[in-house]
Amino acid sequence: MKFAWLPALLLTCVASAQEGPLETRIHRAIDLPFLRIDPRGDVLGKGTQSLSVSLTSANDLRSMSSQAGALFEDYEVERFLVRYRKGLGNGFDYTIDLPVVDRGGGFMDPFIEFWHQHVLGIHGNIRDNIPYGQSQVNLPDGSRYSSAFGIGDLSGAITKQVSSGLQVTTAVKVPTGNAGALIGSGAFDAALSLEDRFHLTSRWDLYVQLGEVFQGKATSLANSRPWVHQESLSLVKHANRWDDWIIQWESEASAIVTGIAGSDSSQRSLSLAYRRKWKGHSIEAFFTEDGDWLNFRVPELVNIAPDFTIGVHYNLFF
Repeated sequence: MKFAWLPALLLTCVASAQEGPLETRIHRAIDLPFLRIDPRGDVLGKGTQSLSVSLTSANDLRSMSSQAGALFEDYEVERFLVRYRKGLGNGFDYTIDLPVVDRGGGFMDPFIEFWHQHVLGIHGNIRDNIPYGQSQVNLPDGSRYSSAFGIGDLSGAITKQVSSGLQVTTAVKVPTGNAGALIGSGAFDAALSLEDRFHLTSRWDLYVQLGEVFQGKATSLANSRPWVHQESLSLVKHANRWDDWIIQWESEASAIVTGIAGSDSSQRSLSLAYRRKWKGHSIEAFFTEDGDWLNFRVPELVNIAPDFTIGVHYNLFF
């Protein structure tokens, strides 16, 4: 009987892991090949494992120019991610990510046009004169990318739970994706992240993340930054024991320097997510907006990012 508390402890670890922020990132095509550390829940207890599968669709349309040249992005990227995590004990767990990326014309163009016109009240937008279903990433240096499909760059991370709320994550990425097709970066990356959780009330938690990424020199994309900062704020409301609502802000430096100020400014987005939890499982659905939401008037809140992103995550804890 002296180990009767173990099942309860395991359930507590699983529950807290299910109640963290939304594990996602900004999905702009020229940022996506590089390593980022997603916000996450608490470290898993020893022997506890989780397997998550997610599908994220990000649609983008952007035309900018300067003396450096012209930039045009019009695509939809579907990213399927398999994430395995296991608790090692002593406050450690590890994570392995395997992404599969499909960039093409997508399906969301007409829905986004309707959203812009009838929900956000945006008229005279660039989308009014662009055909649906294009797949182009044209950069000022003359680089051109079209539709592509393949396995992305594999990454792994180790996380240490320092205290009840604070955790430290280190991660590395290996160049397994096709850099010439803008599926991978062609280089190794490394990153460090600090995340803290603050219990505001019995129903509200705030997660704060600060991170720094060392980006290896990309082999196809020109002028990749050697260092990129990333930050996130996640406000989680526990509506009841089964349902969570999440508002999440994410920010990071642009992965590459194009010479066009708007493109090279901080990438920022705002997400709204719903999570349903039950008996070691959870499912999350979310959408993410860029600066269109506020017509780019508050770049500190929302700025350059894909026009519209939707996603669903399924998580199994065992």
